[in-house]
Amino acid sequence: MKVLITSILIASFLLLFMNLYFNTFSMSINTFFSKYLEITHVYYGMFLGVCISFILILNLNKNNYINVYIDVLIVILFSLLLLYIGARISFMAIMVVLLVSVFQKLTLPMYFKMPLFFIILFSSLFFGAKTPRFQKGINGIQKVYKSLKTNNKKDIVDNSWSNMYQRFLVTKYTLEEIKDHYIFGIGIQNVANKISKKIRKDGYIYFETINPHNQYLHFMVGLGIFGFIYFIYMLCVFLKGVTNFTFLFILFFLITMITESILARGKGMSLFFLFSLSFLMNKTFNTVND
Repeated sequence: MKVLITSILIASFLLLFMNLYFNTFSMSINTFFSKYLEITHVYYGMFLGVCISFILILNLNKNNYINVYIDVLIVILFSLLLLYIGARISFMAIMVVLLVSVFQKLTLPMYFKMPLFFIILFSSLFFGAKTPRFQKGINGIQKVYKSLKTNNKKDIVDNSWSNMYQRFLVTKYTLEEIKDHYIFGIGIQNVANKISKKIRKDGYIYFETINPHNQYLHFMVGLGIFGFIYFIYMLCVFLKGVTNFTFLFILFFLITMITESILARGKGMSLFFLFSLSFLMNKTFNTVND
């Protein structure tokens, strides 16, 4: 865990230097900040979120990365970077993880802790949604909703290349594909191309090939009901096998899978590797505590 945190710290400072050197550093949201690593802001954000989760796990187990004060500074730095690069789902996930970690440390009665948890959670998400990157997403969703409400297919066709329209179309067609192939699925490697081909065939000519951007739907349409049930079973096994503290990392992973098909890309598989290491973390912490 400490090696990963150190690696991301070094990578972050290198990215800052390179953005300054090539004059690509911006004072506003910069989704291309991590392009010099040939990694999108989405996956860079996930690695930042994983590091924050690891720092929290270390601190909750009284095994700091460096010390409490520096660890807090790193958490703040990585959280600000999440906002800066516009990694929305990772930021939302890490806010939940931070609150859960605080929730675990509080000694208040449960009837005080639960309302406090939800008040802080929704307040954090509310103010986070006011940032430019979140606002852009919200505006995109509103435009899609307006097009659907007025049954304006031309507007959807003309904007089928843009992010929220793309996500709406791929989700809609993925659900339809699940209805037709819910037993055996269509094969993991066929998901993006087959669904995108159907979307363009129905007249959305500007649509660009993307995956479902939801790991749960991706496995359901790709593997069918049996493969999906096994995937959920595997997640339950992981959840059962981890401690309360290592659960924070699993929680981050579960949330990010809602809007990203992490396990369908090579970069995401590296995150799955860390996910599987949660068992080792559990064993390690139990050994240390003993």
